[in-house]
Amino acid sequence: MFRTRTAVLVSAASARTHTESVNSRPKPARRVLAGSPFAPPTRVPTASEHLADGDRITHDRYGLGKVVSIVDDHEVLCSFKADAEGSTRVVSHLKLTKL
Repeated sequence: MFRTRTAVLVSAASARTHTESVNSRPKPARRVLAGSPFAPPTRVPTASEHLADGDRITHDRYGLGKVVSIVDDHEVLCSFKADAEGSTRVVSHLKLTKL
């Protein structure tokens, strides 16, 4: 009885390594359709690639404005015409359109 249990354990261990070797082949590349919602995300340009100091811009909420400086890769310090003179806002560069 002891031998059969040992034989079962040994055969289970060898079966596991066999299964791992069978399933170790690489998966084929999946074809993604152009309009698929599951498509990998496209790279978004940073603020410094998209805008520069002094560029004229527009924002849906704040209107026309000008880039004062680029804060980091995602935020821009802007001066908008609708605001009081000298006031600036930090906004996301994704919401700005360069004119």
